[in-house]
Formats: sequence, C-alpha cells, structure tokens
Amino acid sequence: MNSNLLLCCRVAAAFVVATVLFACGGGGGQFSIGEQGAASLSGTAASGRPIAGATVTLKDVAGHSSTQTTRSDGSYSFGDVSGFVWPVVARVEGGTLACGTQPNCTPAPNTQRYVGVSLGTRAPQNTLNLTPMSHAVVSSAAHFDANGLFDLPLGLLLINPLDLIDATVSVLDWLLRLDPEALLPRNIDFVNGSFIATPADPQDAVLELLQFVFTALLFDQSQFGLLVLTNPHGSGVPAVPLYCDVAGSYQGSYAGTSRGTWSATIDAYTGLIGGTASNPAGGADVPGLGTVVRLGLGAQRASAAVGFAGLAQFAGGVSAGRVFSGVWSSPAEVGGTFTGQRAAAAAACR
Repeated sequence: MNSNLLLCCRVAAAFVVATVLFACGGGGGQFSIGEQGAASLSGTAASGRPIAGATVTLKDVAGHSSTQTTRSDGSYSFGDVSGFVWPVVARVEGGTLACGTQPNCTPAPNTQRYVGVSLGTRAPQNTLNLTPMSHAVVSSAAHFDANGLFDLPLGLLLINPLDLIDATVSVLDWLLRLDPEALLPRNIDFVNGSFIATPADPQDAVLELLQFVFTALLFDQSQFGLLVLTNPHGSGVPAVPLYCDVAGSYQGSYAGTSRGTWSATIDAYTGLIGGTASNPAGGADVPGLGTVVRLGLGAQRASAAVGFAGLAQFAGGVSAGRVFSGVWSSPAEVGGTFTGQRAAAAAACR
C-alpha cells in the first residue's frame, strides 16, 4: 500500500477515536482538553549548528496553529499555549545555520525541515526541540516520516511517549551501526529534553556526530529518515546504501609465494564482495566471495575478507583512502600480501 494512503487510513482511524474522546470529554491523559492555567512551550532548533531566524510553526490536534521565529542561538518560545489541545507538533524551516561559538565558520542557509512533538498531558512548561535527531526519533516512533504528522496532526494520536523512548534506542542503534566507534549516551531525550546548542551540550555533540556521519558516508537527512523506519538489527537489504565511503570496484595485485592480479566489487547496500583473482597455476580466473565489516569512520573504515574458491583467503581492510590491502594465505602455499585501489565508486553512491 502507498505510504501516504496508509498514513491517511491510520489518521482516519485516529479521527474516529478523537471524535469519541472529544464527545466524552477526555482521553485517559492523551488529550489536554479544557485544561486550566497558563502554559508555555519552548525549545531549540539546531542541526549541529543553531538554526537562527527560522520559522517555527506549532499545531495541535484541534486545528490551532501559531508561529514564532528562532533566536540567534536557535532557541524559540511560545509564551502562551493554554489554548492548544495536546498533543502538539512543531516544525522549523528556513533561517540560517549560525556559527555560535564555532571558529572558522561561515553562516549558511538552512535547507532542511525538522519536526518534533509533545505528547501526553500539557504541562505548565513544555519543551520541544527541532533537530535531525528529534525528526528521526519521531519518524521512527510513527513508522512514517515526521512531516506526515505535521501535515496531519491527528496522526499524533497514533503514538505515545513510550513509543518515543523505544524509537530513541532504535535511532541510536542505527547511528552506532553506521559508526561503531561512536560514543553515544543513552539517556538523552532528543525530543523533549533540555537542550542548548553549544559544544558542551551532550545533545549538541550527537548532532555534530550525525553531521559528520552524513559527510563521511555521503548521506543526507532523507536517507537517514528512511533508515530509521526499519529495524537496525534486521537481516534484509537496507533501504539506502550504507557503505558508500568504501563501495565500488577495486583492482590490485598480490605477491609472495605466488604473484598475480585481482579485482573485486564491494556492494554499497550490504558490504558483500564479489571478485576474481588470477590463477597462479594458469587457466581461468578464480571467483571469490566475501564481506566487509564496518569498523568506524577513522583511517581504517572496514575489515574485509574474501575467499577465492577455497584456494586462497584474502584478509585485510579498506582505508579512508579507498585502499584495499592485507595478507593472503593458501592451504597449499605460505602466502603473502595483496593491495589495490578503488577504481570507481559504486553507482548507487554517485
């Protein structure tokens, strides 16, 4: 079923529930209907850099909306949201990626839109952050892109605060899969927790890591958004290529007790390797199969092993410079070393 059609069907079901709850005067704590007293909502819009001068639009399930503009540090606030019916959703768009305290930084236009939600019961003071991580967590919890909740706020009735906790774990697991060396604190509330867009803030550190991962893996926000809709521990082919930094076709040579040439292709989605090596005894090239395992985003990107039809085993790694090298061994020979360079990037990553 089309994802937009599926969302509309789910929202229609939520509308029926909402109609009953409104008629009955409540929703077991999911709705803040007729609450008394003043209430405010504030947060920070950032993506590793504060998003300044951007428009934040707040919506609720009853059709109310309001806008504010972010300050130079990415913060924003709605002084009175007592007329809003909880849960609510907000989105930031436009503005400038400010530099804050970052040295050698040039402000740039913000081209992304980030969504956050505030679920449960309205409090006197409410926090709602708008970042790539808040967007990813909300998308993961809803099982569709968070912009769908902004366009159809009744979809907020499909998720609850506990879903956001589970979704946070899933998003962090995806980030750890992309960079196994990352140090990721597990106690951050990216959606509704306290956040100041400065390098000393743990949430800001994760946002900077996320942007580093995007750059290193030739990723973007939309691709990460597709990933977080799926299980990070699933065995299927990922929705987007995970190995663009090392994927592609390689050519090289091997030396030692035998000499020859080899070629291999690393798949951009799975990291599986297929290749051939020249037969030291002559005749047809020997086919090979193997895989890479992500190590991190440092100088050595992945470990790799390729077996060539049971005759030889190549074991080594792929560097950030796209050099595939290591040692080879054979049951019939002592072995030696091999090395090669990426000749072309994978088509899925160009």
